[in-house]
Amino acid sequence: MFPLDFGKVANCYKSFPMNPSTCNRRGDDPWLMFADTRAPVFANQAAYGFSSPILVAYGLAQLVGGVLLAFRKTRFVGAAIVAVTFLISLVILIIDGNVSVSVATIVATLLLGVVMKQNWSIAH
Repeated sequence: MFPLDFGKVANCYKSFPMNPSTCNRRGDDPWLMFADTRAPVFANQAAYGFSSPILVAYGLAQLVGGVLLAFRKTRFVGAAIVAVTFLISLVILIIDGNVSVSVATIVATLLLGVVMKQNWSIAH
C-alpha cells in the first residue's frame, strides 16, 4: 500500500529526538507519522510556551483519564481529567483559529459533561 524505505527510517531513528531535516513528517515516508510524538493541537508548541516535558505530562493526563473512564467507580474523575485537557486544547485551538476542530472539541467536552453528570452519584 505505502512504499516503505527502511534506509530513511533507519536514518530517522539514529538519534532522538528525530531530526526534521532527515525525517519529513508528511512527505516521503508515510510511516513516520506514527513516530511523531507531538499532539496535533500543539504542533506549534514553541509559539505557546509548551516544552516537551509539559506535552508528555499532558498526554499522560489524557491517558490516565481515559483509563479511569473505563471503570464505573472512577468514571467521574476520568471524565473530569479528560475534560480539563480538552478545555486546554480548546483554548489553544481558538487562539490558533482552528474553528472546525474547536467545534469538535466543544462537542466532546459537552459529552464528557454528560458522562460526569450521570456518574456524579456513583462518585459521591
